Amino acid sequence: MRYAFGNKVTPTNRKRRLIISGLVASPFLFLALWAFVIEPNRLVVHEETIAMATWPASLDGLRIAAVSDIHAGSPFIDANKLRLIVDRTNETKPDVIVLLGDFMVKQSWHSHPMDPQVIAEALQRLRAPLGVYAVLGNHDWWYDRGRVRQALEGHGIRVMDNDVVRLEKNGRPFWLVGIADAWSLSDDISGTAKRVPTGEPAIALTHNPDILPRFPRLSS
Repeated sequence: MRYAFGNKVTPTNRKRRLIISGLVASPFLFLALWAFVIEPNRLVVHEETIAMATWPASLDGLRIAAVSDIHAGSPFIDANKLRLIVDRTNETKPDVIVLLGDFMVKQSWHSHPMDPQVIAEALQRLRAPLGVYAVLGNHDWWYDRGRVRQALEGHGIRVMDNDVVRLEKNGRPFWLVGIADAWSLSDDISGTAKRVPTGEPAIALTHNPDILPRFPRLSS
């Protein structure tokens, strides 16, 4: 009498193993698809209402559109996507628009930096009654911060690295305080903050939010 030990591979077993392997691999395939195709290609406008006890009532309803990390030239961020970003931002009808850096992207096999002039030309269509302001990010410094700054300011977008600007809405002033990127070792928090009069409301702008805990209290 002859005996056989082990599981015999039959067409039914082979099919069952393929199904199990597919079920195990599916979540990882979906995560890869989401991370590298779906999520980078999405454009979502997220609205957040911020309530602050010390914020002046006359400035209630101030609308600020914040756009960050465009990385023009990376996958899915081409000239058409830039135009769409501008259109969607304008549709929110903000009082002021702030651009929080990283307009550029590193050259790689999948990313090809756009010329800063091309990016700035697209962004100059942004519209807000109180203006459009920017700070630079680490990728802008790594690329060529001088070229990026010159391109933006040449198209009407003020770059506010370690700079302040006084704005006014409903007859009440407030300040934008721009701080240069912390990773670029050029941020001047105390020196810039001192330029805001004591007790007046201010909004800080920077690319790297890690500096915010070091930011002094500007209003009472």
